[in-house]
Amino acid sequence: MKRFAKKTIAITMALALGSSFMGNVSGTYAKQAKPSVSKKVTMKVGQTKTLKIKKVSKSKIKKTTWKVGSKKKLKISKKTKNTIKIKALRTGTTTVKAVVKVGKKNYKLTTKVTIKKKSKPAVTPGGGDAVVPTQQPNVTNPPEPTPGQTKEESAEMKIMEKLPEVSTYEKTIVPPDLMMMLDGSKVTTKA
Repeated sequence: MKRFAKKTIAITMALALGSSFMGNVSGTYAKQAKPSVSKKVTMKVGQTKTLKIKKVSKSKIKKTTWKVGSKKKLKISKKTKNTIKIKALRTGTTTVKAVVKVGKKNYKLTTKVTIKKKSKPAVTPGGGDAVVPTQQPNVTNPPEPTPGQTKEESAEMKIMEKLPEVSTYEKTIVPPDLMMMLDGSKVTTKA
């Protein structure tokens, strides 16, 4: 019986000792996912984009250091542990680099950013810019003349009602040979 107890104790001790050497396999020593970011990004001048670190949750990232290759071409507008917001300033190619600390290990990530010109507005086949009306014109029929008025006098009265009163306008003297109607005919003055 004593022999059996000694063997049991020896086996139990061996198992306990062996498990302590194995450590915590499922916890901190488990292989962590390597963080990644987009390898290539294409932007246009003036455009803003956000780059995000993938494959690792924000809570596992301890620290991230972001750097831009050319500050003349890209501007950093906001950065966090797992994202960076950049704005394209000039055409060309540059990089965005990140050093990400996950646990005790640092990972270096790089994104190549290509910046292109803004696209020009579409040109119509006729060569000119397309004209798109924004509002329907407010068209009203000229008022009916009152007894003793012509249609032209009635229309002129309606226009004059809409014009603000300007004292200098009334005092302005224009030589008769310079006065013309909208249709190009000369104005005759009554003496």
